[in-house]
Amino acid sequence: MDSIRHAVETSVRRIVGIGLLAIGTLVFAAGARWRLDLTALLLAIEALALWQLGWAAPMLPLERAPAWLFLPGSDRRRRAIYTALLAEVFRAYAGRLAAAAGLAWAAALAAHLAG
Repeated sequence: MDSIRHAVETSVRRIVGIGLLAIGTLVFAAGARWRLDLTALLLAIEALALWQLGWAAPMLPLERAPAWLFLPGSDRRRRAIYTALLAEVFRAYAGRLAAAAGLAWAAALAAHLAG
C-alpha cells in the first residue's frame, strides 16, 4: 500500500509543481506592487482546482495512471482504492495551498496597511 500511496503522491506533486511553476512565472512577470495579491489569488484558484479534483476523483480516467498497475484485485476494487487515495491526497494538497494563499493574503494586507 505504501508504494501505491507514493505513486499517487508523486502524481499529485507533479500536478501541483506545474501549477506552482505557472504561478511563479506569472507573478514574476507582474509588477512589484501586485505580487502578493496575485500570488494569493492564484494559490487560492489552484487550491480550489485541487479540491474539485478531489471530489471528481471517481470520474477520472485511471487506467493509464502509474499507481493503477500496482493495485491487485478486480477493477472495481482497484478503482475504489485508487480513487479514495487520490481524493485524499488532492484534498490534503488543496488544504496546504489554501493555507499558503491565506498567508500570502495576510502578508499582502499587512503590506497595504503599512503603506
